[in-house]
Amino acid sequence: MQDEKTIKELIGSLLTTYGLQGKVSELKLISQWEQMVGSVIAKRTKSILVKGKTLHLWIESAPLKQELLYHKPVIIEKVNAAMGPSYIDEIVIR
Repeated sequence: MQDEKTIKELIGSLLTTYGLQGKVSELKLISQWEQMVGSVIAKRTKSILVKGKTLHLWIESAPLKQELLYHKPVIIEKVNAAMGPSYIDEIVIR
């Protein structure tokens, strides 16, 4: 039978068909956020949203926001290492 597919392939196809693949990837990012950036940053992160290839972060602490602005390339590298190459290109910190 040539039409046989694994469950993983079927679920992936279903998610793509219904436009849910991006949301699943976003949930994976949120669940791994603390491992990527550490507990201090994770505790101060109020919200995470991915739109296209831009990561939007809402941070509670003004000094931490300023510090993260300097570390954008490192965060992008860590996120892309965990999520796949070119998952995000930019970070917006609010």
